[in-house]
Amino acid sequence: MTPIWLNTIPAHMIDSSTWEISLGNLGPAEVGGYCNLCDRHAKLKSGIECHHIVGREHLKWMGTVYSVASAPAVALPVDLHRTVSARMAAELRYLGGRPSSDLIDLDYRQLLELYYQVYCFHFESPALYAIARNVLQFGFRTPVSH
Repeated sequence: MTPIWLNTIPAHMIDSSTWEISLGNLGPAEVGGYCNLCDRHAKLKSGIECHHIVGREHLKWMGTVYSVASAPAVALPVDLHRTVSARMAAELRYLGGRPSSDLIDLDYRQLLELYYQVYCFHFESPALYAIARNVLQFGFRTPVSH
C-alpha cells in the first residue's frame, strides 16, 4: 500500500517499504521510511546516504505522527546529501539559526516555504517538496488549519 506521504507523486514500488520517484533534473531516487531505507542501502553497500525529507527537529517540534525512524526519507549520493543538508542549514540560518536545542519559531506556512525554497527553488525537485508538504499536512497528530 502506498503511504499517504506519497499522495499525488508518481512512484514505482520496489518492495513493500521502498519506492522509486523522479527528482526531476537529479534523476530517480528511492524513498521510504528512514530506518528501512538506511538498512536497505547498508545491506546493498551502495554508499548512499538517507536524508530526512522533513528535518528531525521539525518532525518533533510540529508533533507529527512520524518518528525519526519512520519518517519519509530519500536515498541520495553522499555529495548530494551534503549539498541538500548545507542548503537547508543555510535557509534555517537565514530564518534565525538551525535549531539544536533551541527551536526557531516557524509556523506551518513558514515551514512549507522553507521546504519549497530548498527542494523546488534550489534543487528543482518538486517531488521532494510534495512529500514534505504531505508530511506536514497529513502527518500531524491534530489537524492543521490552513
